[in-house]
Amino acid sequence: MKLVKMSLVAAVAVAGLSTASIAGTTISGGLDGRYLMTMSPDTAKNSGVSRDRIDIHIKSKVDGGLVHAKFRSEKGTIVRKALYAKFNVAGLNVAMGPQTGSVGKLSFGTKAGVSLRKKVGAMKVGASIMKGATDTQDQQTFAITGKAGIVGFAADYQMGGDGANKYLAALAHAKVGPAKLGFGYAAGANEDDDRSVLGFTAGMSVAGMNLGAGYTMAGEGGGKVTEYHISNASSVPKELGYYYGAVAADAKAFFVNVSKKVSGVKVGAYFSSESEHSLSAFQVSAVKKLNAQSTFKAFYTSKTADTADAVNTLELRIASKF
Repeated sequence: MKLVKMSLVAAVAVAGLSTASIAGTTISGGLDGRYLMTMSPDTAKNSGVSRDRIDIHIKSKVDGGLVHAKFRSEKGTIVRKALYAKFNVAGLNVAMGPQTGSVGKLSFGTKAGVSLRKKVGAMKVGASIMKGATDTQDQQTFAITGKAGIVGFAADYQMGGDGANKYLAALAHAKVGPAKLGFGYAAGANEDDDRSVLGFTAGMSVAGMNLGAGYTMAGEGGGKVTEYHISNASSVPKELGYYYGAVAADAKAFFVNVSKKVSGVKVGAYFSSESEHSLSAFQVSAVKKLNAQSTFKAFYTSKTADTADAVNTLELRIASKF
């Protein structure tokens, strides 16, 4: 437990700091202190590790533009995550550099490239060109987000040469009475590509409790389409599933969750199940905001796959911004 104490103490210390600004340059970031304990019937797989991560954002105003750099320190290694210049030309937002983010909501990356964004009425449209590992893997992404009445929507179309991940993806969500409804669809666009995933979600608040449910189904080529892998609960849009979305060929999956705030602590429970490999996951969580900069999170998760015994993990986490 010594590692977790060091991680959490460091995170709390960072919370006392504030964003700094020096001569047009703003420095901000965050410390994510985590302790992860794995418990399995196979004792060789048991572990307790500290996984600390520090992010530093540097933004500097230069001749009407903005230079943005992001660095991450994790496992003793410092990695540059973003480096680009951003400026405005006749209402068109332009970003370019050796590590520029994609404009897509369902695609991501910080590769060398150029991105363009513009607001058109109630919509935002964008296009980006990102350099791949080889010339044939260069990727071009076109994206649109907006709102029409009660419906919010987003769509990405990504294309490129041989070896590039090409797909069309779309999301939509709407509030109908007390319910929030979501829809997601993604399909591969490579030659003879049978990948696809279709998802639906619904949620509402009842007596102070937030209730949610979702269902996803994959095509013959499986459901792993966009860069947002649908087994990643922290980053994937809800419309395409949570822990065990429909990834395998012809798989079907569902999830349900419930959360409620009790004495300043948000407690929750989540369950998901996938058909093709008898995958299931159960999680209980507690989230407490410590102050304006810091949040404490605790998760207990149990996962099973096919006939294998359950693997349980306990994660303690403090995320602090400065």
